[in-house]
Amino acid sequence: MRKDLKSATSVKTGKKFLDLRKELKLTIDDVASKLFVNKEYISAIETGNYSIFPSEAFAKAYFQKYKNFLKIDCDFPDLFTELNSKKFKKIKTEIKLSYSLNKKTQRKIVIAVMIIIFISFLFVFSKISQKNIDLREDIYQISDIENYMLIEEMVSNNFPILEPLETKIIDNNLIELSFTDSCWIELYINDYLVEAQQFDSGDIYTKVVKMPFKIVVGNADSVKGTYNGEVIDFTKNANELNGVNTIIFNND
Repeated sequence: MRKDLKSATSVKTGKKFLDLRKELKLTIDDVASKLFVNKEYISAIETGNYSIFPSEAFAKAYFQKYKNFLKIDCDFPDLFTELNSKKFKKIKTEIKLSYSLNKKTQRKIVIAVMIIIFISFLFVFSKISQKNIDLREDIYQISDIENYMLIEEMVSNNFPILEPLETKIIDNNLIELSFTDSCWIELYINDYLVEAQQFDSGDIYTKVVKMPFKIVVGNADSVKGTYNGEVIDFTKNANELNGVNTIIFNND
């Protein structure tokens, strides 16, 4: 967590949130409950200190969520751009190469890098070749002559041919999510927030988690998923105003 991430602009913007919330006679707990957001995030926005947020995208998502709830006309404070710029300058200074190396040493370094790249290529190529061999073996097993003879015998005797049972390996306690648009999720175990992320269209999320637990999603119609192979309907009972929905998984 960053030590401090705020500015005069972010503090001024946060005061707008604070004043309007008090004007509406709402407590931080009231807002957190209505938006399904941790009260620490609400407090961070109101104080203008964004150090608690793991990323700029995550901070923007909660800022926009709170902003829409209070119907405030304001912009997200430009804090992370300045922070990233400072980090880039620091890293650029630290990794500046020394030009004191003589040409002989430089040639050795180049040769060593080329050898490593060549060995890596051979390793990847061998893995791909082995996968192709395994695939050909599987196809041969499926196309076994005895199986064709058995099918032909069943047809000649008017026996019904049964469809092969679909074999599906299901990882125990595996949750799989895919996203068609911008969306955020929060994962709770025993009412303790263990993960919070922002996703974009095309992203995939997987995690092994045991019941009981619950997932809070924003923009519920943009996420599809399964748990232990069972489809999760995120749109059912979703909030029509902000698209937020909470799905609870228990042993019942």
